[in-house]
Amino acid sequence: MYVLGLSCYGHDPAAALLRDGELIAAAEEERFTRYKHSRGFFPTKAIQFVLKYAGIKLSDIDAVGSYFDHSIGYKQFYHQPAFLTRDFKKWGLWTASAYYAHKRTLDKLKSLGINKVFCVKHHDAHVYSAYYASKFQKANGLVIDASGEVNATSLYSCRGNDIELVKEIFMPKSLGRLYSGVTNYLGFFPNGDEWKVMGLSSFGKPKFRQRINKLLWATKTGYDVDKAFFNKMIQKDLNASLFRHPLGQKERTTEYPINNFYEHIAASVQEHFTDMAFNLNNILIEKTGYKNLAYSGGCAMNSKTNGELNSKSRLSELYIPPQAADAGAALGAAFYVYYKLTGKRARPINSAFYGTEYSNEDILATIKKNKLPYAYHKDIAGATAELIAKGKIVGWFNGRMEIGARALGARSILANPATPDMKDKINYYVKGREEWRPFAVSVTDNKYFENEITSPFMTLTDGVKEQYRESLAAGIHVDGSSRPQTVEKEVAPLYYDLINKVGKVTGVNAVLNTSFNVAGEPIVENPSQAIADLYSTGMDALAIGNFLITKERT
Repeated sequence: MYVLGLSCYGHDPAAALLRDGELIAAAEEERFTRYKHSRGFFPTKAIQFVLKYAGIKLSDIDAVGSYFDHSIGYKQFYHQPAFLTRDFKKWGLWTASAYYAHKRTLDKLKSLGINKVFCVKHHDAHVYSAYYASKFQKANGLVIDASGEVNATSLYSCRGNDIELVKEIFMPKSLGRLYSGVTNYLGFFPNGDEWKVMGLSSFGKPKFRQRINKLLWATKTGYDVDKAFFNKMIQKDLNASLFRHPLGQKERTTEYPINNFYEHIAASVQEHFTDMAFNLNNILIEKTGYKNLAYSGGCAMNSKTNGELNSKSRLSELYIPPQAADAGAALGAAFYVYYKLTGKRARPINSAFYGTEYSNEDILATIKKNKLPYAYHKDIAGATAELIAKGKIVGWFNGRMEIGARALGARSILANPATPDMKDKINYYVKGREEWRPFAVSVTDNKYFENEITSPFMTLTDGVKEQYRESLAAGIHVDGSSRPQTVEKEVAPLYYDLINKVGKVTGVNAVLNTSFNVAGEPIVENPSQAIADLYSTGMDALAIGNFLITKERT
């Protein structure tokens, strides 16, 4: 049985394909369109890829799961008290638009010859993507994002194959939209740059928690909001000027430098969000008695909060899938449909490597077409490790592309974290981004971290032990934390080998790892894009397949 899961017409459209309950291929549309997040796209190219990988046609698909049931907002509009506000007209337009998107999705699939379509509730798609992807047999499920159809936060009880809704918090009460609104206020792009706020928060102190708390505050059943402010914020599409009065200063523009005030605002909203997540987690534990948590939705990308949930909360184990945002809801929709059709739970996933792959023959053809000098290395991991140990910045393109926002050793830019100024070099010469933005490290041993966490998808932060801070210097943020990826030999054998060979020279089995892209672009998908990034940036070399392309920096 083939089940296709889709995320479409919103942000981060994607496709995921199950064969008899096993994920065999998945990809985000942005990797093919080269338009970051590909907002408003149907995942045509992603669908083409997963079908080609499986060697099947659309007519071979047994059912399709769409990640959103846009009709729900339309149906429930007149029955949901949260919407009956003075902004009634705005909400009416929103639901009409949502209903059109729903019809557009069905019409598109019908035009492709697909009639068996399940429109899955958005938060259900998210929780299935987390719980079914995990190995938990019982757990709480938590989804926090900007919004689903009419909800913004959902709490679930998960046991065996069954997932039961415990509680919903409806719009306009949205933790995700508060964080995105402050993101805009701080001069960043909402629904895309929230991780900048997370990184900036470590430079400030939560001095303005009381101001944030007047907008959204914890309750015994979840949280509540200043409805007048939230309705206006959503009506005006997160307009930054709305925050002038409650936060105390004019919004920051990109021309205006970041000062202590804005750092403190970032720290305040970050700490406030973390406390809200702790409160929701505690509510679930008290309700179900379970201490495992399957967590998804766009807000589950907040690795700083995740690290604190993992180490400081009442949880036994935390699982966050590699695609926690809307691209991952395509997989969740497929999981949901497979369960509804068979009564069976799909198989969990243990890696993020479900994307495209290029053979040495494909790669060599591209190299020769561009008339580039190259060297073939049977031991490409060893050759690359030598360069990294010497302080070179190397693009690494090997194996199947990752799903999700994090580069996990298939499409990565790598360097030696012990090189003191390496973070500044990569930010300036390669990534073209703010100098204060932190980097992650990939390791084959978790002994370097205070809580010795296991984090295969780079979703958590943890403090670095004092004795390793010099060796991991470029991968440590100003607060002493890092966002590690713990690499397993069984999952990524070549990348595992590379890291260990770097360790034989440096004494620490770790590499600095950032996504293989430049600012504003998606992660590279094919060899031509990797080569273009090599020659348009300050990277020193590219390890692609078994080939090494080097250059001298001018």
